Amino acid sequence: MRNFKWFSALACALLALSVQARVVDNGGYRYEVEPQLERFVQNQVASEWPERYHSDAPYRVWLLDNQEVLDVGSYLDYVFEARTASSLQSVANYTIDFAPSWQRLVIHELSVLRDGQWQDRYTDSSVTLTRRESSFETGIYDGQVSALIVFKDVAINEPIRVRYSLLGTHPLLKGVDGVRYILGWDSPVLERRIQVHAAKGQTLVHQIAGRETEFKLPAGALRLQESQVSLHLREVPTIRRIDMLPRDQEAFPYLSVAPKQSWADIQARAKTWFVQAFAAPSMEVKALAEKLSTQVNPTTDPRGFSLLALRHVQEQVRYFAVLIDQSTHRPHPPTEVLARAYGDCKDKSQLLTALLRAEGIDATPVLVSVGRQKLLAKDLPDVGNFDHAIVLVRIGAQSYWLDPTITEQGGTLDSQGFADYGYALPVLSDKPINALVAMERPALAGNTNRSIETFTVNSRADTELEIESTYASHTAESMRGRFANQGKRRIASEYKNFYERVFGKLTDDALTFSDYLESNEFKISERYRFSALWNESKGENYADFSAQSARSTLNLPDVVERDVGLRIYHPVSTRELIRIKLPKDAEFVSSLSDVDVSDPAFVYARKVSTKGNVLEIEHTLQSKTDSVEPRDLAAHIERRRTALDALSQRVFWKFKNASSRDSESETAARQARYRDLLEKLRKEKQ
Repeated sequence: MRNFKWFSALACALLALSVQARVVDNGGYRYEVEPQLERFVQNQVASEWPERYHSDAPYRVWLLDNQEVLDVGSYLDYVFEARTASSLQSVANYTIDFAPSWQRLVIHELSVLRDGQWQDRYTDSSVTLTRRESSFETGIYDGQVSALIVFKDVAINEPIRVRYSLLGTHPLLKGVDGVRYILGWDSPVLERRIQVHAAKGQTLVHQIAGRETEFKLPAGALRLQESQVSLHLREVPTIRRIDMLPRDQEAFPYLSVAPKQSWADIQARAKTWFVQAFAAPSMEVKALAEKLSTQVNPTTDPRGFSLLALRHVQEQVRYFAVLIDQSTHRPHPPTEVLARAYGDCKDKSQLLTALLRAEGIDATPVLVSVGRQKLLAKDLPDVGNFDHAIVLVRIGAQSYWLDPTITEQGGTLDSQGFADYGYALPVLSDKPINALVAMERPALAGNTNRSIETFTVNSRADTELEIESTYASHTAESMRGRFANQGKRRIASEYKNFYERVFGKLTDDALTFSDYLESNEFKISERYRFSALWNESKGENYADFSAQSARSTLNLPDVVERDVGLRIYHPVSTRELIRIKLPKDAEFVSSLSDVDVSDPAFVYARKVSTKGNVLEIEHTLQSKTDSVEPRDLAAHIERRRTALDALSQRVFWKFKNASSRDSESETAARQARYRDLLEKLRKEKQ
């Protein structure tokens, strides 16, 4: 246990007096330095770390204190300690992001605890303001500035303290924006404080959710008033990181606080942003709509016209987001977007809506969340939950969810890929909305990914492989985008390297592809030649084969023993046929059995047939849902293991005058090594 000496109240007061509030210009931007603001309270840090509470953790948090005054600003007091060289490497540099167009950064303290005394580490040179460029290459300019803080002269086992405020509220979010704070995660937190004050005239509501079976709120930790929510935790339970969580489950527990409001209130606010989506179309929008209608008549073929308008906005208006001031939430006028030929999700959604409504098609922008997805249905009504905009089109009884930011789509409205964001908030509806709308995923309708792999054995030292793969629907779009972004040469090289690692050196290779936009299919043809595919033992030849198309769906999660659900890749529909042709004077000497696995989440089958010197192994996989409940996990994992084992098989053959093959134990050992290799390759690709 380690004891610390702390400044007395008098010493703190003297320190505050010694630092004058001032403005620092840096890199064309500015921030302020001020010891403390009256509206926020500086809390004390514990004097010692209890031995009973994760005393051996490589990284630990002494204090995490969030204070918020809605519509005014926020305050953070963060005291953390790196106890290994590697953890110090990752935390001794600190970054604060803010939007200077509507936020002020006020730094209160940058200090290090050494020999029982807090030593000031702030200097003007320790903070650098720079425009954040991390998102620019992905088509986003958000006007954000990063304050890059480099702590000088700090060592392991020395707590670091960062205190600062971000003042200001976004003009379009005033009165409706809430906050969400993580309560605990996999690093130990000795003390967690949260305090949220309502803006004038507001009533606050709150919600605690996430990892309910592992995180229990102690009695008295939460204090509620009509205009204030406070939470104070000591020795916060650590929460395991668990992979492959269902889309409606949180990774960590959190507290949400927001003004008392309904989804209808959020919808009403959003309508004020998208007013030009529903206004009379401008001359430019009307002219474009009329031009498109000469290709497809919107009256007789509204689906065809909607598809044409969608493709125009997807392909002729490139994605680029300029998120400064009000453009963070209010789209630019359609006329402006057309003139500059770029826009973000809001711009493109408003433009597409205006084009469709100009021709009498029922369309509205829709707010969704890429980050929250199905969690939205559990959230408090809060406009800050949304981070993306798409378009809802209703034609007859059918609803279509169109994302104008997606590229490389093909097919019709019914056969193109479906971007499933879980739940959505239409900006315009027939009546005020009381709940979010669930996005219904259309059936795959026979859109199965198919591959045929034909191994033709000319001799033990010469095997040809031909692969014909067909991708459909959303996987076709993914593959189409991959070729568009990476190019055929790079992908062919990656494929070649993969097969060389699995089957040995190649003596020949070739790859071609064909794109069928109308049916939304993408086909790849591959050809390889191997000189060392087959191993020999006791006069027999053998090699291991695995169905790759189903493996990513069936691979076990990193954390198998869990009390939360498991996410399933869905929808998945695959058929992979492995065909092995032997020379006429050879025969198969191994026997493989059929395997059928049926689970509430998936159906898998392996069918094996031998006709003369041709062996066919067919693998099929169909997903049925996107998650598994905790109560069903044990049985599901066992079925998944059975299916995984069936994906890999060892094939033996010999010339008709050869002797017997290896023992079963030798075979099992080689199969295990092969599965380990495939798992290693999968992780490297990730």
